[in-house]
Amino acid sequence: MAKERNPKLTYALVYRDDALLFVRKDGEEKFRLPRAALSPFFRKKKLKKSLYAAFGLEGKITRKLPELVDYDEQGKGSLLLAYVYEAALPEQIVGYEFAFYGEGDPALKDVDPASYRLAARAFLYAPLYKGKPRTVPLLPEDDKKAYWEIRCIKHFHKKIPSAEIEEFESLVYSASSMRRVNAAFAALCNSYQVNPKAFIAELEYREKRRKVLQ
Repeated sequence: MAKERNPKLTYALVYRDDALLFVRKDGEEKFRLPRAALSPFFRKKKLKKSLYAAFGLEGKITRKLPELVDYDEQGKGSLLLAYVYEAALPEQIVGYEFAFYGEGDPALKDVDPASYRLAARAFLYAPLYKGKPRTVPLLPEDDKKAYWEIRCIKHFHKKIPSAEIEEFESLVYSASSMRRVNAAFAALCNSYQVNPKAFIAELEYREKRRKVLQ
């Protein structure tokens, strides 16, 4: 069997209610999300084996996140791969400490930086990642704003990857609050350096042109 090349850090998002699982190996300073260095090939199968071997986590993968570029504090980007993993936490694994942190938990400031950035996204998209469909409609004004944000994100399709656009739209149709939707919208705009004002200007131009052609 050929030796695998270019292993990537592949993360697992394990939810318990609205909190995420973090792990810390004996001797390590910071907690981090469960992860494994894997080849891009057969990632799902090998991720499950790695999670069980390292942490005793046995379960199933329920969702693959879009491939993300994660920028560190120095602005260096690296490809980040992650899956939502549904698993029960084992009672004890020798050599590891486990903790569940929710959004806004003060302990998050001390976790591994890459895990922190991924967790921030995972908290925003939790209703979608946990498979919760919307059962209560948004208020009319919120629905109008969410639809506008979807149109705005789609306007920048040359800069924002299609998988990111689809995921944001799916978040709107999940059991998400407008706080999460608005925050996810802002995060996308910041990540891909797009300005919603440019979309507003385009709409105004189209409206003026429509009136001229009437």
